[in-house]
Amino acid sequence: MFNIQAINQVGIVVRDVDKAVEYYWQKFGIGPWQIMTFGPGSKKLTYYGEPCSFVLRIALAQVGPLMLELLEPVSGPTPHQDFLEQHGEGVQHLGIFVERLDQAAEMMYKLGYKEISGAYGFGTKGDGAAAYFGTDDQLGTLLELIEMPAEMPPAEKIYPDPGE
Repeated sequence: MFNIQAINQVGIVVRDVDKAVEYYWQKFGIGPWQIMTFGPGSKKLTYYGEPCSFVLRIALAQVGPLMLELLEPVSGPTPHQDFLEQHGEGVQHLGIFVERLDQAAEMMYKLGYKEISGAYGFGTKGDGAAAYFGTDDQLGTLLELIEMPAEMPPAEKIYPDPGE
């Protein structure tokens, strides 16, 4: 058994991160959003076990204890692009923070789940890792296991602009 103590993140695939953050802020007051490019700078990226490269634009905001993540696929193979092509925009994954991705992933493998995609070494110090597992047949969504880095790369943009 993989004992989930909390859902830490909800990931929503969108076609346009900039439009989405504006909507979430103006309609629901969710923000501020930290917007960044994800993929380049990671030590290792995988898709169905094979090395790859991809680019996502992501936006992160806290809603109480829950992190909301908006993901816009830009290039390369990702489960986000697959989701967008198959379902359109919407909730694509639930994220679970783990202390050690390698140990948590081993538990998922023992339960029969396969890793779809992974990003390793995305923090500013080369740490941090995340992996998506194919739980959508049973759960209706993917599970992402996330080993948070000591420090995330800085946001390229904050919305709304704190200076305004």
